[in-house]
Amino acid sequence: MKFISIILLMVTTNLFAANIPVTIHATADNNFIIVLTSGQTSTKVYTSNNSGWRVPQRTTLSISNSRRNNCSIDFITWNDKATRGLLATVTGDAGSLHSGQAAVKSFRTPITYSPYRSASAIFPSTSQINQVISSKILSQTGSYGDGLIWGFDPIAKWIVPHGVTPHNTFAVHSFPCSSVVKGIIGRPTPIPAPFPRPTPPSFTIPLPNIKGDHFSCYMLDKTTAMKPEQITITDQFGRAKAVLGRPIILCNPSEKIHRGKEFKILNKKRHLVCYEILEQTPNKPYDLEIQNQFEKRKVRSLDRELFCVPSLKTHL
Repeated sequence: MKFISIILLMVTTNLFAANIPVTIHATADNNFIIVLTSGQTSTKVYTSNNSGWRVPQRTTLSISNSRRNNCSIDFITWNDKATRGLLATVTGDAGSLHSGQAAVKSFRTPITYSPYRSASAIFPSTSQINQVISSKILSQTGSYGDGLIWGFDPIAKWIVPHGVTPHNTFAVHSFPCSSVVKGIIGRPTPIPAPFPRPTPPSFTIPLPNIKGDHFSCYMLDKTTAMKPEQITITDQFGRAKAVLGRPIILCNPSEKIHRGKEFKILNKKRHLVCYEILEQTPNKPYDLEIQNQFEKRKVRSLDRELFCVPSLKTHL
């Protein structure tokens, strides 16, 4: 008679949430406040001292790493003109994020404020803050010089939202917490095993073989801004209105050889030209799982960045 003993080993994991100090170095043209937005809640955490855009200011916030994925550090800026620029660096335990980098988004708003007075800046009320955050319109971010002479890292740029906006309105520049704050750290509690664990059998996850062309995409130079085209986009993530800018990427249909298998071009004439999105209505993020010939992984969708149209191409 054979006796088979099955021993189940459970390894527990202790998750440690912590408040992470986040330092901010910022100035604006001309005034700003800092708002910590988590979900639908926006809390003012800093008010500029009205020393003018030539005097950078510093402050430190405390952000829980348990809410890093649902949190943003929002700078509300305003001026008596349509500039409403920002120069800022935000630093946490995951590193620094500078204005002008791709993760930083700029928004226009239709919310007006009392005219700026050089002697005393008029700061938005709590109700205005909620209106500003809830009504922001994603815009193409423009830059107009670095902040080296103000003592910033040269990576940091002055940024401003593009688009036609009346004077005396607020702008918002949003820094995602996930770019500067690390996630919760898991610490496994070791439990000694009474015998060596067997090596689990290896297997390959079958990946889908989806028919369709592959594309190699190239950045474009010497492109000028066309007349803005307003379109309505409907896809699996929803419906949105958008304004397109200049073409910035060209994608060629391409052959691929991968693990000894050759993938031919199905349509040699169809190329893709991708246009930058200058303005768009906000879209909801989604948690997704993607699969292709390379891998299977979980991801999260963010904002629309480009709109690509089938195109013909001629060599000159």
